Amino acid sequence: WYTPSQVGLNGEWGVKTMNGAVELINGQASQNWRQWAPNRQPLLAAHAGRWLGTSLLWLAGLTTSLAAQGPSATADVLVYGGTPSGVAAGLAAAASGCRVLLIEPTPQLGGLLTSGLSHSDFHSRESLSGAFADFAQRVEQYYIDRYGADSPQVRDSFGGTFGEPKVNLLVLESMLGEYPNLQIRRGERLVATHVVDAAPVSPAPGRPNKLLQSLQCVDASGEVSTYTCQVAIDATYEGDLLAQAGVAWTSGREARQEFNESLAPETADQQLQAYNFRFIMTRDPGLRVTPQSPPGYRREDFVGVLEVLASGGIDKIFGYPSRCIFKAQTPPLPNGKYDINDVSRGMVRLSLPGANLDWPDGSYERRAEIFAEHLRDQVGLLYFLQNDPAVPPQFQQEARQWGWCRDEFTQTAHLPPQLYVREARRMRGAHVFIQQDSEAAPGDARAVLHRDAIAMADYGNNCHGTFHEGPRFGGRHTGEFYHPVPPYQIPYGVLVPTSHCNLLVCCAVSASHVGFCGLRLEPVWMSLGQAAGHAAALAIAEAETETGPLCVQDVAVGRLQARLHAAGSATIYLSDVPRQSPDFAAVQWWGNLGGWHGIHPAPPQPGQRGANLHGQYYAAFPYHTADLEQPLTTELAERWQALAGLCGIPSDAWPPHRATTTRGDLVRSIYDTASQRGLVNRAGLVPRLNPRAIPNQHPPGEVDRIELVSQVVWDSSQLPGIVVDDDQATLQGDWQYSTHTPPYVGGGYLHDLKSGKGDKTVTYTPQLPQAGRYEVRLSHCYNVRRSTNTLVVIHHADGETQLRIDQQQIPEHDGLFRSLGVFRFAAGNTGWVRIANDDTDGKYVIADAVQFLPQ
Repeated sequence: WYTPSQVGLNGEWGVKTMNGAVELINGQASQNWRQWAPNRQPLLAAHAGRWLGTSLLWLAGLTTSLAAQGPSATADVLVYGGTPSGVAAGLAAAASGCRVLLIEPTPQLGGLLTSGLSHSDFHSRESLSGAFADFAQRVEQYYIDRYGADSPQVRDSFGGTFGEPKVNLLVLESMLGEYPNLQIRRGERLVATHVVDAAPVSPAPGRPNKLLQSLQCVDASGEVSTYTCQVAIDATYEGDLLAQAGVAWTSGREARQEFNESLAPETADQQLQAYNFRFIMTRDPGLRVTPQSPPGYRREDFVGVLEVLASGGIDKIFGYPSRCIFKAQTPPLPNGKYDINDVSRGMVRLSLPGANLDWPDGSYERRAEIFAEHLRDQVGLLYFLQNDPAVPPQFQQEARQWGWCRDEFTQTAHLPPQLYVREARRMRGAHVFIQQDSEAAPGDARAVLHRDAIAMADYGNNCHGTFHEGPRFGGRHTGEFYHPVPPYQIPYGVLVPTSHCNLLVCCAVSASHVGFCGLRLEPVWMSLGQAAGHAAALAIAEAETETGPLCVQDVAVGRLQARLHAAGSATIYLSDVPRQSPDFAAVQWWGNLGGWHGIHPAPPQPGQRGANLHGQYYAAFPYHTADLEQPLTTELAERWQALAGLCGIPSDAWPPHRATTTRGDLVRSIYDTASQRGLVNRAGLVPRLNPRAIPNQHPPGEVDRIELVSQVVWDSSQLPGIVVDDDQATLQGDWQYSTHTPPYVGGGYLHDLKSGKGDKTVTYTPQLPQAGRYEVRLSHCYNVRRSTNTLVVIHHADGETQLRIDQQQIPEHDGLFRSLGVFRFAAGNTGWVRIANDDTDGKYVIADAVQFLPQ
């Protein structure tokens, strides 16, 4: 069975082969097709003229071409899913020199970007970079070339971000066609994967233990092809490849307490953000196609809307942004077309919460039923409003002015071939993106810092609702929120599973429900896809040139960031240094270290935006500029010097600070020095922070003793033995990050806020490769504010040992680590070290890293 989006049909149609011929069977979701259409051939004939047009001939041609393809193929990078994210992933991997195979399960590439979502979701154009900015620039150039630079079409394209679906498709196809090392297979659906034990490849404890060896896809003729690759990328909205491969995933909503998210419900449930179609419509009589009743139309399903129309709560059938039924987003698209969407918080909604619950893990047959039900409901509502005699004349006359666009979606009766799947599966990966990841850092205009960022965005957490209370018309959605935030960074860990060493995920990324509601946007997905494509290429290159197996978890994030910056893809928001600037790479790199944090305090309003341009679109966010020509103050110079030292640039490598020195002078100097020393394109992993901890209160580089910065170990992998840093520890109670008092390991250390005494612990659990005796060392920073009797418990093979240590004393090993003794441990993860804050009133307890050295 194939959904309408995959065969170009409307309603639910099954496809099967009998004696080499293609047979179409209508199976309407609202009632069993056998009950109302015992004779399939008359039904097909009756609907072919109205709904299918030339789709049957097109389907037959597709089937013939696919059947002629070979039964197998291999590639360096295989991308499953031709969504905008998948297209960006394929382009990035191909640009890196990889042989790329892009498999799209439907006949059409582009996902929602070519299926009706033409008013791209972002707030300021300064947030657009990389693959999406390139795409938008090409869309705008198309209109310039065809209509002239001063044409209304160019103006209405809004810099190429408001393209007609057919133009978006043309541009994406053109971009892909520029790479002869990128092949595309359309209309092939995943049916199986072959996953093997990766232990012989990656034997170290804690490493991913699965390898995706191959996958199988079936085309519309039923022919199965087998594909192998070095790295696979799941770019489907639904996460179909990751699920088929056995990667951990979830759907629904987490309870508020799981990640301490204020926007989450009190208790967990299986509710999903609702779906709807993004119709493309027009009022131009020369372009307009009159909508017809959908299969299964029932007048009684829509009479309830009459009461809403009589209530006075609706001004128009088509309008913007509220008091209407169909949100016709303005300004219009080029050539008088409109992107139609659900009306947020409206009395009548297109989105249908609850009707999509089976979609994420549903069979293709079940998804076809859900598709058909949404089509019947939304097209049926429009047909009722335009044609039913009970509709008040003023509303009906207005509704009749609107129709489908004759030159859009010509293979699917002018209706979008894909449903707007806002949320489905979500991977449980190396980093779970949560609400706090996109919120402001304490006292800062900027969002929390992610040093391992591989993308950025400026659109707040946005959910159209997950449940509906009351009648279909006039009731209300619940679970709806629109949360303003500052522009935020997205860490590499959202793309990376913990179990599979050669798989990346760039659509169904690792996030909570609330966190995902900030990532589910086409420009963001393109940025994530671009990062995944480059990461896949780096994983292959690093496996060939360095010791160790191919493992996407080990991709050097510094190298990935450098490659993204070279491609004009931003990892932090800076509104005054565009991707074309010669300073772009330098300021982006400096921003990932934290250089642009702590410059502007929190604005009066959280997530304060620039001046409103129209609707959801704004001028650049304030307080997010680099101001490279601004003089460098002594205070900022000192903080930046400490920050440079933290990343490995000693103070003697700095140019002297003069009154004429600008911010740009210093950033360029730091960047050049870091490049010469190999620190920009470094191989080490960027340290992460524990998501359970309270964010740091100090701006990066703000330290009390700058002379101790040189003792900070930025990358714990440089240390001998097995090191468990605080980002891997299990926290009980509230602990806060700090970077104020060096030295420490990684991105900072934890303290207990000098509160909750007796209720807080930090537990470090190593994965030891073999049984034996290990010296245990504990790192902590020191000063008079620290506890003198911090409790440490070591759980080892011979029992437990409790110690009390004075954290005001300087540790004996390089001023960073102190020895707790030598203990016998079993192999694996049965041993642990725990720091507790019992009986430490009036002083801070510090938790940083624990080191296990085999004896």
